[in-house]
Amino acid sequence: MTSRVVPLKVAIFQTKHQLKLLFNFFLFKIFKGFKETVIKLSLTERNVLASNEDEYKKKNI
Repeated sequence: MTSRVVPLKVAIFQTKHQLKLLFNFFLFKIFKGFKETVIKLSLTERNVLASNEDEYKKKNI
C-alpha cells in the first residue's frame, strides 16, 4: 500500500471544500423539506377553506 504525501494547504483546502459541499447539501435538504411542508400546508388550508365554504352555502340555502 503506497501512501501519497499531500501538502498541508491542499489537504486543508480539500477538507474545507468537502465540508462546504456537505453543508450546502444539508441546507438544500432542509430548504426542500421546508418548501414541501409549506406547499402541503397551503393545500390543506385551501381544502379546509373550500369545505367550510361548501358547508356555509349548504346552511344558507
